[in-house]
Amino acid sequence: MIERNTTKEAVRPKCWTIDDMKRSLLEALRGRFLLTCEYPDTILLNETWMDILEDLHKPGKIQRNIRNIFRPISPLRTSPIEYGFTVVTNRKKNTVFIPTKKSVGEKTHVSFEDYDKKHFQYLLGILHSHPSGQLFSSEDILPLMTGANFFAGVVTSSKYYLAFKAKDTKGMGSNNFVNRGYLLAMARAHLILTSRNPSKDTRSFGMTKSMFRELNMPLYVGNRLQFKLKRTR
Repeated sequence: MIERNTTKEAVRPKCWTIDDMKRSLLEALRGRFLLTCEYPDTILLNETWMDILEDLHKPGKIQRNIRNIFRPISPLRTSPIEYGFTVVTNRKKNTVFIPTKKSVGEKTHVSFEDYDKKHFQYLLGILHSHPSGQLFSSEDILPLMTGANFFAGVVTSSKYYLAFKAKDTKGMGSNNFVNRGYLLAMARAHLILTSRNPSKDTRSFGMTKSMFRELNMPLYVGNRLQFKLKRTR
């Protein structure tokens, strides 16, 4: 259970379950964000969420409630195409949904502009695959800086990554242009090369773990087919 600390120095919880994470996302939608220091040390996936993350490297819809007791440990399936799921909630803001229909992209990006707004009123975040093995791109985390999304997830060839917007996450308001400029300046400061984004008329780059710390954006990483995701330092 998520507990807010009322003392001056927040005590970080040791671990979240998926239910804790979903409650935090719904609270963020209502404008009640946690500080970076209030995020836990670890997040434990459940079977359902592991299946969802693994399905990002498979074509077709999610096969819900179908369990394979003997999970293949090696080799891991990796699709050369990016796939993605939206994570949404309803009008009452009381339930987290992941529609079974994937967004299908290309080798370098996937678009989510056509998600079903008719049935799911609010977008909480996006999960997608990175066949290249790259961590988040700067475009992936831009919605966390602007406040459009509250978390993001990436599945690479070997890892799960989850990133969250906190109350003290750095950002320059809701203007994408200004926030992109902030990120590109960060790339220059870190001596990271940028490249033209194939889906937008802008430049982007691969984020590093140290950049997430600089942005006050909690980042978690875990090995594929393992339930525990640990917070990076």
